[in-house]
Amino acid sequence: MISRFLRFFSSIQLALFCFIALFIIVLIGTFMQIDHGIYYVQKVYFHSLFITIPIKGIPIPVFFGGTLIGTVLVINLTLSTILNIKFSYKNIGLILIHFGFIVLLLGGGLSSCVVTESQVYMEENDTTFFSEDLYETELVIIDASFSRYDYIIAVPIVDLKKKPIIESDVLPFSIKVHSFYDNAQLSLSNLDQGVASMGIGKNLHAKEIPLFTADDQKNNPTALLSFYNTDFVSDTMLVSLDINGTQKLYINDKLYYLQIRPKRLYFPFQLTLKSFDHDVYPGSNIPKNYSSLVTIQAYDDSPDRDVLIYMNHPLRYGYYTFYQASFGEDVPSSVLQVVYNKSWYFPYVSSLIIALGMGIHFFVHLIAFLKKRRL
Repeated sequence: MISRFLRFFSSIQLALFCFIALFIIVLIGTFMQIDHGIYYVQKVYFHSLFITIPIKGIPIPVFFGGTLIGTVLVINLTLSTILNIKFSYKNIGLILIHFGFIVLLLGGGLSSCVVTESQVYMEENDTTFFSEDLYETELVIIDASFSRYDYIIAVPIVDLKKKPIIESDVLPFSIKVHSFYDNAQLSLSNLDQGVASMGIGKNLHAKEIPLFTADDQKNNPTALLSFYNTDFVSDTMLVSLDINGTQKLYINDKLYYLQIRPKRLYFPFQLTLKSFDHDVYPGSNIPKNYSSLVTIQAYDDSPDRDVLIYMNHPLRYGYYTFYQASFGEDVPSSVLQVVYNKSWYFPYVSSLIIALGMGIHFFVHLIAFLKKRRL
């Protein structure tokens, strides 16, 4: 039984099936990007165990996902290397090639778990120490009673979706979730006839709408909340990404500010936009190139660095990579795409291993061929 299992998972037929399945997934995913964004396609097709189609609200698997196929392929390559390749100096190159592909697949799987993408918008002479996630949001509770800083508590938006009651030693009060929408459309209501009994939600209605999947459309997570502690219960408040600015909440005569905003990712350094330049093609408003001159100010004793970021020439700093993504039209300003990737070295290491294995395999067979020629 075990030997049959090992033979199946180390077979060349399974490897061919995995490669064909990956080709189908990539092909379908590429076409699906016409109507859906890259993030949606990656999540549904490449970073999933199964590709599902919702039928009456129930996700029905219709094909294998990229994560499952990649996992099976790693198992197949590992077992085939151990069971099917004889360990000798003649096969060192072949073993290294297999090992390199295993490292490449493991790196891809790890990247899907640890890589984060975000953006920074800065006008000239602005300084920032954080970027904003493109897809994830958070509920922030701000205590501004401190003289030198604001004490901010961030609650992941997924907690509002999954937990009817949110309690923590970090929170100054408990949160009750009356309703939550992944995406909602807000509209004005008659005075004091809105969905909430305090805050701006007194004059708003919230209607749940289907999730957006295109990259140029942004979902609007919305929740109806109330807050309480041992001796106080608040009225209901509507919080939403589309509500600009913070809302005030008084609990036991203490003031807090609440807001749903894009999740912030904080840098271990500060970034300052010194200048932004862009050129357009003659006789048009089409940008030809644009660049940002930034200064990196580390929190340690490292000297400040001036770096020019422009198209196809990103800034790499630690695990961070800053790409020139776009710019503002009204004032000189820059939009930088930020990729945080602790597994960035996996493709380089795997490529070196594969190249080394191919070189060794070639020379071993070349030497054997030359010896036969002499005979």
